[in-house]
Amino acid sequence: MKKVKEYGAVVLGNMIAAVAVGWIILPQGFAVSGVTGLARLLSLVFGVQITPTVTVLTVILFVIGFISFGRGFALRTFLSVVLYPLLLSLAVKYPMLTALHADPLLSAILAGALLGAGNGIVLRNNASSCGLDILGLLAQKLTGVKPALVICIIELCLISLQAMHCSMLELIYGILVIVVCNYVLNRVLSYEKNEAKLIIFSSKYEEMQKELMDKYDVGLTCLDAVTGYRKDRIEAIMTVVPYEKLSRIRQAILSVDPEAFYIIENVQAAYAGVYRMRAPLTSH
Repeated sequence: MKKVKEYGAVVLGNMIAAVAVGWIILPQGFAVSGVTGLARLLSLVFGVQITPTVTVLTVILFVIGFISFGRGFALRTFLSVVLYPLLLSLAVKYPMLTALHADPLLSAILAGALLGAGNGIVLRNNASSCGLDILGLLAQKLTGVKPALVICIIELCLISLQAMHCSMLELIYGILVIVVCNYVLNRVLSYEKNEAKLIIFSSKYEEMQKELMDKYDVGLTCLDAVTGYRKDRIEAIMTVVPYEKLSRIRQAILSVDPEAFYIIENVQAAYAGVYRMRAPLTSH
């Protein structure tokens, strides 16, 4: 059942991305990014047709993904190899949302949101739209850099190279599409994954540990610390918790020690650790 949901999500993501490109970006003449943008650039330079070029490029990227990420990734991505060029050709052939042509600013924002959502849904399900996101995933695997940053750099280069072939407004709207796309892509990829890191300094650290572990089911680590002014030795408590627990944990900290000093930092994602194996917080 899980596999069926993943494959269904990959299909949905490709549909959303194809709609963004075929119904909004290409009809409005915006500078376009991604595989379609690269195909368009090759078309402008060498006179090749866009749709067959998209197919060839997706196959090449599929091979890169298969070599880099294995069979499981390739099986899910194969759907994109078949579906995206087909769905894109259908979207171009049967255009809709033509009413948006009167408002290019709204069109650019909507296209970016749809494109980011579509690619994000695909990536969340351990696949790829067989676009330049494969290069982003490869960069993340090799260097740890966020995929969205790599994709943004590549796409800005593509947009810049298209600048000589489109108007200034089309170029600006194309850049806006990329900015919105990458913002939405990051939000989709980090949805339900963000955590908060707390570092708590309190003279009542033993009570604090007991409260957090027993009542709020929080895994934590104790660190030896020395206060700067009085040179008192205390234990600092460090923990990483999901955001849905954060509000109640802050209340718990202040209920134990109203003078506790604590720091909250955003954590993009956390893996393993004892707290990952503990039960989720229930209502009290």
